Amino acid sequence: MKHDPEWDDDPYIKGSPDPNPSGAFICVVMLILFAIVAWLKCN
Repeated sequence: MKHDPEWDDDPYIKGSPDPNPSGAFICVVMLILFAIVAWLKCN
């Protein structure tokens, strides 16, 4: 996984408080949806 310069501002990498909670929420929702789709395909 190559380093992406855009990720330098990522609050999770720096360990600072998340300045964009809604963005993190959308990311979590996308991960959950992906997990559900993968689970349905495996069944």
